[in-house]
Amino acid sequence: MIQGQVTIIDHIKTSIGLRFSVIGEGGAEIAHGYLYFMHNDLHTEPFAFLEDVWVKEEWRGQGVGTELIKLMIEKARLDGAYKLIATSRDSRPDVHTMYVGLGFEQYGREFRMNFNPVATNPAGEENVSVPTAIQNTEGNPTSGSAIVGQSTKGWWEVSEEHMGGPSNYGD
Repeated sequence: MIQGQVTIIDHIKTSIGLRFSVIGEGGAEIAHGYLYFMHNDLHTEPFAFLEDVWVKEEWRGQGVGTELIKLMIEKARLDGAYKLIATSRDSRPDVHTMYVGLGFEQYGREFRMNFNPVATNPAGEENVSVPTAIQNTEGNPTSGSAIVGQSTKGWWEVSEEHMGGPSNYGD
């Protein structure tokens, strides 16, 4: 219990989120991830957090997720983050190996509290969200893409979408 007179200000927005999508041949999303930038009073620079990086099962192991994360790392670096945090379930040693290979270090522990049931898609995969609007890329990759890649499954591209509105972080 807090003693004395306290004023809590809970309306200052100190974060901004970006959604990165990987679009495959035919315009279907094959991977996505979220990159959040957050500020606190301990640092002048923001820190960044990777969340819900997902690759469609048939595209896993082909470098799509690695390239997506590399792009997100570079975005965090270019936007001045002093650190980038990524988490992964204990049951995903392949993901842990990928993160270490990309330069992440195991640091501390994650503690969490779930308030809502975990969302699943029709295939039963956890944490899969479908964007309200996926750009249609039928035919060829668009020239505005941040990354265009190829694998045995065909070509794919990554696009970046700004989430949220004005913030103390900036745009």
